[in-house]
Amino acid sequence: MSTRLRLSPVLLLVALGLPGCVSLKRTPEARFFYLRSVAEPAAATAAEAQGGLVAVMPARLPGHLQRPQLVTEVAPGELRVDEFLRWAEPLDEGTTRVLAENLAKLLPGQRVVRFPVRSGARARCRVVLDVYDFGLHGRGEARLAGRWALLRPDREGALASQAVE
Repeated sequence: MSTRLRLSPVLLLVALGLPGCVSLKRTPEARFFYLRSVAEPAAATAAEAQGGLVAVMPARLPGHLQRPQLVTEVAPGELRVDEFLRWAEPLDEGTTRVLAENLAKLLPGQRVVRFPVRSGARARCRVVLDVYDFGLHGRGEARLAGRWALLRPDREGALASQAVE
């Protein structure tokens, strides 16, 4: 019986200390977001797609945006990474997908595909997008800044390019 008395205080201490180790607060649920195109891409017929093939190259984003969490600039040079607000797909892949979908809608006479292009297919031109800044700033203002370029299919010479802010 003395063994029982010695264990009882130990069990009592463990039982009393256990609730201090377990949090009863509910963890916030993660929310997931994805980019959407302006409109559903139009299905091009064989006759419409005679204009050529436009290859959309993978979008390039700065390192601080290459993460699943949403990033907000709270002050110049200071970022906040929100663990519970996340992208449903890698942001560079989503950006490339939406760019291709929007171009397909805006250029119904062209066949728009994401890189890599099927072997044997020859692109008429390539579209590249460099994103410098994307996300929420300050009081919920969204910002997108970058540069797009339309490149020749066989070399790096730009046919056209423009900064976007």
